[in-house]
Amino acid sequence: MSALAFPLRWAVYTSTNKPTRAELQNGIKIIQSEEVNRIGKFYFQRDAHSSLIGRLLLRKCIADVFGVKNKEIIFQRDNYNKPILLSPSLPHFHLNVSHQGDYVVLAAHNSIRIGIDVMKLEYSGGKDVSEFFRLMERQFSAKEWINIRKGGGDGENIKNFMRYWTLKESYVKAVGLGLNLDLERIEFQTLSDLSIGQVVNDSFVKVDGQLLTNWTFEEHYIDSEHVVAIAMETPRTELEMAQFKLLSFQNLIHNQDFLTESQHEDFVEKYFKKPEQPSGRK
Repeated sequence: MSALAFPLRWAVYTSTNKPTRAELQNGIKIIQSEEVNRIGKFYFQRDAHSSLIGRLLLRKCIADVFGVKNKEIIFQRDNYNKPILLSPSLPHFHLNVSHQGDYVVLAAHNSIRIGIDVMKLEYSGGKDVSEFFRLMERQFSAKEWINIRKGGGDGENIKNFMRYWTLKESYVKAVGLGLNLDLERIEFQTLSDLSIGQVVNDSFVKVDGQLLTNWTFEEHYIDSEHVVAIAMETPRTELEMAQFKLLSFQNLIHNQDFLTESQHEDFVEKYFKKPEQPSGRK
């Protein structure tokens, strides 16, 4: 195993990491064919791009940490559609990715369960924020809604909402239950404000009213428009906080051996013809 410090916190800013045609061809040669097919089904280029980066991040993490060749890395998906590492066999190693907005992020640890979630600090759903909150009412406890709505305006309330959402999502991803776990049973309390360049880890969680003392939640404003939460199954005193390491698309494909020599011409042609994102989205 490498001397990398755990947990790993990697991020790719997708808006400025668009691959050239040659880089895209190399990127899809690195991932498994079933993942190439999945990525090809995305309607928008932005979603395909983020998904590809997520797959490349997972493979780079395993290759860098354990010094294995890309051809030795095999993933499959579980019943919750979560990528599970089959080879090499690493039963105590945990990693997780998330993508939303302009970032794809990864967190990994060599001995504890870990989950990560990123959200852009905006709401673009079309409905009024008050109506959006009404539709999401059952996802949060009454106490959480008080804290979400304390911002004093829609913009600040959306930031609070996204913060609480990433906390919940990071936890359910770490425990591996996906959205089959009733989010209202999970109640978070935040104690410190977030700011760019600082890491907060004093938020805590109760599940069915029981305080979980063996979990730490690390929160970041990775920039002025995105919030990230990392859930880690370990007491807070046992962790060192650190910022994310930013990677480029070129970093992800550098020195990675190919699984195929196919140029995937059809995939590449369709990829560059996909609309970038939904109309009206920034």
